[in-house]
Amino acid sequence: MATGVVDVYVSEDLKDNQIVLVACGAGLSSELRTIPNGAGLTLKKAAIESKIVVRHESGSECPFSYMEIGPALAKTFGLKNGQRVSLDFSPGTGALLLYPQTVSSSSGLLLSELRKGREGAIVIGYALLSWLGIPEKAAGTAITLTRGAASKKLRLIIPANELDETFRLTPATMRSFGLAPRRKWRLSYNRTTRTLHLAAAADLPKRVKKVKKI
Repeated sequence: MATGVVDVYVSEDLKDNQIVLVACGAGLSSELRTIPNGAGLTLKKAAIESKIVVRHESGSECPFSYMEIGPALAKTFGLKNGQRVSLDFSPGTGALLLYPQTVSSSSGLLLSELRKGREGAIVIGYALLSWLGIPEKAAGTAITLTRGAASKKLRLIIPANELDETFRLTPATMRSFGLAPRRKWRLSYNRTTRTLHLAAAADLPKRVKKVKKI
């Protein structure tokens, strides 16, 4: 069994029986690469199934791998643009099993947000945002940050730098959560509840890439 996670993009250009797996910066699962290019498979989600043809492509500037699917096939499987799914490929049966994924995890470096007007906000770099599966259209809306019993709704700000892997909080917000800047934290985002959970922190390596200021 080969497993991988991708985002869904609905494309008007695809035929009803085609899907395209696009490997991006975060990388398409090496396991999913074992699916032969042009292979005829059966796409399954619970009791729904359809015969498909799979193609592989490489993306140059996309941070997270994705799957392109035509409108008719997306409607059949109840898939929406920007949705994150898990794929399981079974070579023995020729089946590609699809499961909607609610929670995504990644690690991000926490920095202090010192600019005015950022009180009550969380700034999440675009690369980290993509790995967590937070849709770009969520900019300006509220997400809930949690750590243990602490919880707070914060306005989401997305900086312009597409390579930014950090997240930023004001010193006051960090104090309320008992956080220290310049540490890397494990983050989990639930797309259904719009909740970002902070798990254990890891010590920062001595040499750290500098992040462009915006």
